[in-house]
Formats: sequence, structure tokens, C-alpha cells
Amino acid sequence: MDRAFERDLLVPRSGDKKQTCPACGPTRHNPRDQSMSVNADGRFYCHNCFAAGKVGATADPNRYGTMPRYTPPKTYTSPPPIVAAAQQDKLGVFFGTRGITEAVVARNGITLGEDGGIKFPYYRAGELVNVKTRYPGKKFSMSAGAELIFWGIDDCRDAGQVVVVEGEMDKLALEVAGITAVLSVPNGAQTGTMDFLASGEAIFATCHTVVLAVDNDAPGQALEEELARRIGKDICYRVRWPEDCKDANDVLIRHGADRLRTCVAEATGYPIEGIAFLDDIAGELDDLYDQGFDQGDGIGCPRFDQHYRVRPGLLTIVTGIPSHGKSTFLDWFLVELIARHGWAIGICSPENQPIKRHAAGLLAKFVGKPFHDGLMPRMSKSEMQEARDRMREHIAFVLPEEPTLDAILDGAKSLVFRMGIKGLVIDPWNEIEHARPSRMSETEYTSECLGSIRRFARAHDVHVWLVAHPTKLRRNDDGSEPVAALYDISGSANFRNKADAGLTVWRDLTNPLEPTQVHVTKIRFAETGQLGVVEFAHARETGRFREVPA
Repeated sequence: MDRAFERDLLVPRSGDKKQTCPACGPTRHNPRDQSMSVNADGRFYCHNCFAAGKVGATADPNRYGTMPRYTPPKTYTSPPPIVAAAQQDKLGVFFGTRGITEAVVARNGITLGEDGGIKFPYYRAGELVNVKTRYPGKKFSMSAGAELIFWGIDDCRDAGQVVVVEGEMDKLALEVAGITAVLSVPNGAQTGTMDFLASGEAIFATCHTVVLAVDNDAPGQALEEELARRIGKDICYRVRWPEDCKDANDVLIRHGADRLRTCVAEATGYPIEGIAFLDDIAGELDDLYDQGFDQGDGIGCPRFDQHYRVRPGLLTIVTGIPSHGKSTFLDWFLVELIARHGWAIGICSPENQPIKRHAAGLLAKFVGKPFHDGLMPRMSKSEMQEARDRMREHIAFVLPEEPTLDAILDGAKSLVFRMGIKGLVIDPWNEIEHARPSRMSETEYTSECLGSIRRFARAHDVHVWLVAHPTKLRRNDDGSEPVAALYDISGSANFRNKADAGLTVWRDLTNPLEPTQVHVTKIRFAETGQLGVVEFAHARETGRFREVPA
């Protein structure tokens, strides 16, 4: 960190002090947010951008922690001024047939452009940020190079309840019904890129209720689920439209403003943990009947995919004797998930430091060539850069300066919101900073921690892999090392009891030519796999594995 950064930090005389972060504070929508913690010895840590270090010390990002989530803000192009057409009569006709009043159209600054398109201006704090144009034939465009944000941000400042809809017409329809605190996503029911979410972060952080009022179709329901996952299902409610209506504007046209208000007022919350009614899961039961259980994603290895597949919301415990390759195998598995299914994954791996070394190993697995010269030619710089560019949206490292479980899960929660991670790795358990209360047994403490991890996984639909070392095991009579079981993990039988799946990685250290064995020792849900052993050949130069035929 530079000296200008350090001058902005206020070191307290004792204890910890919260303050704004000099690194990310100026770029946030709430620049007064106190995300930076500084203690009396000068150590600092930002819970938003992960900037960390010690005042007066030479900052080394690999020493202190992460591939930071904070990056310099992107440069966006301001949209050109809107050039209105001389005649605005067509505007009134278009909106009138959709039940939208002239007063609502005027309040939102909507005009008919000189190019014949209807202009929807996107404002933030009174500043024009983007313009969406609707052309005949329901064709849309946004201003080139402009920032994507929610439409309606200035209507939602300090609102206790915010409604999120899928299009501008739905927001206008709700305003006709008297509901103005409404955000519209800028690009419809697309869940692939959701950078616009950042524009609503401060709003979602302060409101107590988010009503998701998206379209009543498959893309709309997928958008609803992704928004709820990222915002937090604990504050989200969902609207169900009448059977003859697809969206809010349909309800206004067919049934009127009173019915539209009623639909929003009768929104139901996502199921509360421990309590669920059949009406809460009626849609999910229909989907389950029509489509069956989600079997999870495999990695293209025929035998291993029969034994172990992953889906969000579950917990896998990975164990094995040190140096048997469990972290190496898990890293390769993650790279395959990313390459084949586009998963985004957060990795907390204190043992794999510095981070640049860990990242180099992941890139080698992705490219299939070593990062450095050795027994085979290394990847070219262009290959490295291409792999890095392809992986950058799918991997983030989480490693707070003090890696407590709460800090790790807080960082992961931020990654769920910002990049929609579907997987989280905590490797290994013994590197987490544990503060077990003196009156709590190790078994009770482990149960509580694993319970927190499982709740996080289910609440945010994230698959968590927790790597844990076994106790020192007695060798077999022939001198070979045994295959560790989940019950062998130091600390508690809860490592097996609370796991949804269990993997043990084992290899014969006396004969490096022998294949690596992956033992699937627990599968809670039969549709995601079965118990068994699969062998893999390991290429040390690249870190990749290849399934050995039976």
C-alpha cells in the first residue's frame, strides 16, 4: 500500500476501530460505509475489498491474503444527450394501450427519440448513466460503452421495501398502481452477466424486504432464483401472477391497478429454515415430478461421474493422509467443473501460498502444460494470458488476514453477490483460526462450525468442499498406509455425520507409478452418486488426472 493510503488510516490507541476504506470507499455507492477495521498495532483489513496489511510495513499482497475483489473501476462512456422527436403523439398512444398514464411517462423522463425509438433514461443520483431504446418490433439497445445499472435507483433510496421487475413496462405499471420503489433489471431475464447488481448493493443492504415480481415463465423464474440467491433469501419475497398473466403490465391491463397492488401485497417469502408448507413448494414439486431429481454435474469421467457428481447446496468433506494429493486432485476437479459447466468458485486455501503460485497451478491444469519449463515445454505467454482471461470470471481467492470461519463465509457471501459463485473450497480445516469457547467440547464446537457451513451452502445454493486431515493412522501390517475414513478426521465424528458426500484420496507413496485412488465413502443423496473406488493416473507436469479404465 502507498503512503497516501496509510495516511488515510486512523490507528486507534487500543482495540479495533471501524472506518471507511481508502481503497474501495470512494467507488462505493455509500462512501461512508465503514468496511475497514484497524487495530492498535496498525494491522488493517477491509471486509469489502479485502485490502489488508500493516501500517508502516511493505505491503505484499501474497503475504496478506487474496486476489482482491477490489479492482479499479471500469471506465464507462457517458451516453449522448437524448434528441427528442418534434412530435410526441405516438408516445401517448403506445403507453396508453398498455395502461400507462401520461403523468407516469413524464415523471420517468421517457421520450420519443429522433430515431423513432422510445428512450428510457437510466439515472443515478440525478446523473444520466445509460439510455435504453425500444424500437418497433420489440428490439432494444443500450448506450454503447455505458454502465449497466438498475432502472429506478433514485426511486428506491432509503426505501424499506423494494420491488424488482424484469422490464421497464412492469415498473411503470406498478407506478400506476401507486408503487414507486421499483427496480427494473436492464437486460431482461439474463442470468449470465449480472454486473448491474452492484448498482443496487447499497439499496439491498438497507431495505428490509425485496419483492421479486418477475415474469411468469421459465427464464423469469430462473432470474428470480438467481436474484434471491445473491441478494439473500431471508429478505426476499416472490409474487405469483394470475394464471392468465405473464407480468405486472399484463395484470394492469387485464385486471386493473387494484389487483396489481394485491398481487404485490400477497407476495410470499422464501421458505423459512425449519418451516415449510406444501404451498411454498408447489412449483418445486411440479418441477420434480416433471424433471426428476437434479443429479448434479460431473467432469466427463464415465466411472467417476457414476460415483460422484456435485450440485449446489451440499457439503463434501475431502480427506486423506498428507502428501497423498487431495488438494491437487480437488484443484483439478474444480478446473474441470469450470471448463465444462462454467461454475464460478471461491477458494480459501491458506496452505497454498503465495496465491500467485496456486493460481499458476490452476492455469497449468486448465491449459494442460506446465507453468514453468521442466520435463515438457511450458505454456506460452499468450496461452497463459488466454487461460487467465477465460478463468478470471470463474475463480476468486478468499483469505482474510485472520481466517476465521465467520470471515471466510462473509467473504464467500460477497462473492455470491458479486460473481455468483456456485462453489466454495475451504482447504484445510486445521488452518482456520479456531476460537473454541472453554466450556464447549471439541465435538460440540465442530458440530456448530459444520452446521454454519451447511446453512451457508443451503441458503446460497453453494457447494462447499471442506478439506480436513485425518489423525495419525497406524500403518497396515505390510507397512503400507491405510485409506483414511471420515471418522478418522481429527476432532469429531460430525465430519462424517454432517457431510453430504465424502471423498478420500490415497496413493502408494512407495510406488509413484501406481495410480491415485479416489474413494467415495459417503453419498447422502443417491441421485448424485454411489460408494466406490475410482483410479486416476496423475501427470505431475500439469497436475491433471486421467481416469484409469476398470
